[in-house]
Amino acid sequence: FKTGKNRNSSLKCILDGHQSDLGHYYRHLYHTVTYVDEFSTLAFFEKYDYVKNVRAQFSNHSIALFLINAYSPLGNNWIREELITKYDLIKNLPVSLLTQFGKDVRNDFPTIEFEV
Repeated sequence: FKTGKNRNSSLKCILDGHQSDLGHYYRHLYHTVTYVDEFSTLAFFEKYDYVKNVRAQFSNHSIALFLINAYSPLGNNWIREELITKYDLIKNLPVSLLTQFGKDVRNDFPTIEFEV
């Protein structure tokens, strides 16, 4: 990760060549979470429980890749629509998985509990 004007090129380098492998996965995940989020007859705690069951399927490394995707232009809706913080989608992510790339996500998501 790099900040400033080199941010997008750094993310592009990490994700380059994997869009065809991972793109459908993240699109399906996005549509699943937004479907639950937009379901007007559910209370928030019910929506949270449904999305929590989806989150339980993630491994630590898939959460890290998910977050890298969310920082990219193609996945930025996750951050812009605040779905990551609303549903704690990166809860318990070991921070060490991303600090090796020079990104401390605790600054961007201060309300989420991370593993140290």
